Amino acid sequence: MSDKRFLIQLKGASGSGKSTIVSQFINNHNLIPEDIYINNKKVVINKSNEFIVIGRYTTTCGGCDGQIPNIQFMLDLFEQLMNGKQRVIIFEWMFVSGLYSFSLKLNDICESAGFNYIPVCLKIRYETLLNRVLMRTKKDINIDYIDKKINDIYRTSNKLARNKIYSKFIKIDDVQFEKMDFLIDSLLEEL
Repeated sequence: MSDKRFLIQLKGASGSGKSTIVSQFINNHNLIPEDIYINNKKVVINKSNEFIVIGRYTTTCGGCDGQIPNIQFMLDLFEQLMNGKQRVIIFEWMFVSGLYSFSLKLNDICESAGFNYIPVCLKIRYETLLNRVLMRTKKDINIDYIDKKINDIYRTSNKLARNKIYSKFIKIDDVQFEKMDFLIDSLLEEL
């Protein structure tokens, strides 16, 4: 990995493996959970000297869901974290995965702070995604919502590309769900 600094956003619909990938990364790199406060609100980060991962990963569904009240709060959080010594910040927040305006603002903040913004889109078989959601929720699946999220992510990636912000697409096969920790490390070696 180079000396560059990166903000990596994992994007994908429910069941795509975002939390699984990040949980394994946290464990493999011995990141330590820490509570920080932004605007008097507690946020859990996991960190080492080199990495910060935003979010709680004590349950199957981790990430920023449930911790981040709004987009401005998240942007303020990034600005604070980018002042630290860590070279890589990783997050996944389902709510903003398909929001073009958020990605543009995030890219601007990254450029100002000397970070490279890397959106990473996870692609898995549709049937696998639905099965993973069903196993986790044990109730009816809102397929229209999942389809909308997937379409929003791809549409946003295409719009970002027109602004020279290129998303990385990572295809995950069914076997990889058992051990996906290598995905972030492989991506960092590429960069």
